[in-house]
Amino acid sequence: MNPNLRPGDWVCAVGSPFGLSNTVTAGVISSQNRKYTDIGGRESRVEYIQTDCVVHSGSSGGPLINLDGEVIGINTTRAEKEGITFAIRVDKAIELIEQLRHKGKIVRPWLGMQMITLTPHVWEQLQSSQSYENIPQLDSGVLISSLVPDSPASKAGILEGDVITCVQNNPVRNTQEILKVMGFKVGKPVKFRIHRSIPLEIDWDGRAHRFEHQVLELAITPEELDVHQHEQGGAA
Repeated sequence: MNPNLRPGDWVCAVGSPFGLSNTVTAGVISSQNRKYTDIGGRESRVEYIQTDCVVHSGSSGGPLINLDGEVIGINTTRAEKEGITFAIRVDKAIELIEQLRHKGKIVRPWLGMQMITLTPHVWEQLQSSQSYENIPQLDSGVLISSLVPDSPASKAGILEGDVITCVQNNPVRNTQEILKVMGFKVGKPVKFRIHRSIPLEIDWDGRAHRFEHQVLELAITPEELDVHQHEQGGAA
């Protein structure tokens, strides 16, 4: 696949609407990396190409092709009555295809921690609640706000209040970048760079007044999300 997609590039969508095989429509790329969360979904690891190609009912799963004849996406959905369609970027689909070929299903990783992107607005909220003292003072990063007991993150030594700034040697500034770097890795350690504040001096009321800033490299081995959900359901 040609990775140099640009808004305005001409593309063709091939499908079989209403059983009419090899139906071709044409249009241009509007965005080359639209996230699923942008169109109302929850999955942040997959990116989409937005086009104005007409994709009729029954054309999902057909290829999106550039003018060089290269498959650049898999047509998947459309916005009703808006002339907007979306295709999974083929470079993002390869890992999903390999999982389907070898495992027969899509396996999603589970870390067992809730993450919050540290934005100026989030910092303002933390300061107003007086719960920011034990959080490393960083311009950007992803805060661990809570952990699931006995989860992969908990087993790896992650603590609430830690801030992630790097995953697999890639700097990250928000939760979506973490998910993007991780992809669909399950069962293989993923290296996280963690910033942590360690209290050195605690007052009579239990509040710390001096902290030591530590930078740690911790490896988390993601588990399969579906297995975790099944076990939780069985335990209930």
